[in-house]
Amino acid sequence: MIVLSDVHIITSEITPNTGKIRLTPSMQSLQEAVKQINRSNADIVIFTGDNIDSPDKALVVVFAKIISKLHKPYYVIPGNHDLLSINGVDKKEFYRLLNKFSANKIKDVPSAKTFRGGLVLIFMDGVNQYMPNRIGYFKEKDLIWLDKQLKKYKNRKVVIVQHFPVVDPNPARARTLYKQQEYLNLLEEHKNVIAIISGHEHHENEIQEDGILHISVPSLCTNSEYKQVDIEYRRDKTDYLIKSKIHSIRQE
Repeated sequence: MIVLSDVHIITSEITPNTGKIRLTPSMQSLQEAVKQINRSNADIVIFTGDNIDSPDKALVVVFAKIISKLHKPYYVIPGNHDLLSINGVDKKEFYRLLNKFSANKIKDVPSAKTFRGGLVLIFMDGVNQYMPNRIGYFKEKDLIWLDKQLKKYKNRKVVIVQHFPVVDPNPARARTLYKQQEYLNLLEEHKNVIAIISGHEHHENEIQEDGILHISVPSLCTNSEYKQVDIEYRRDKTDYLIKSKIHSIRQE
């Protein structure tokens, strides 16, 4: 799979006489990433949030139209920059616009999808759409839902995808997840989670903790990079092997 995070699409003024939106570096980066991904053998593409720079309907449409050029199935979750109810961009409207102008495979979050080999991807978000901030906020009902899903798929290996990291990839800039320990306690009760993929910090890292690989994806906007994460069975078929690689749009 290919994972992109923190694209932060922003548009500039409309070009005089043509009525067209002038391309910005964030738009160009995403367009180039789409071209590269289409040439790859990736099976799916995931966007882990902060897809746009500010909660604006027009930006959602621009983002959706660019990713509509992908020739792979893609899955988009929101980040704290994507949503603000008072601006008219709540989760419902975000997904309405996203799915109107693209072929995104998620209609709402949280949600769970089963992929080849029995691997389960669970998509969370943790965004407070009424007062977005840099601290992830997973409501009690969302953690109850996650607990039920982990029980439902207790005999499957699970990868959780969300915007906010549970384990901070950059301790020097640590921003504690709201009620972080509750989330960690929940994970401790289940042994089928093999990885959590997140963005938000614009910092690439991988941390193994309590049997879970916490994979942090760099920002496409600030780093011009995205991440390939391959999850496949080991030769003895007893567990999954996780391998990753960074792709730079500046070098390819």
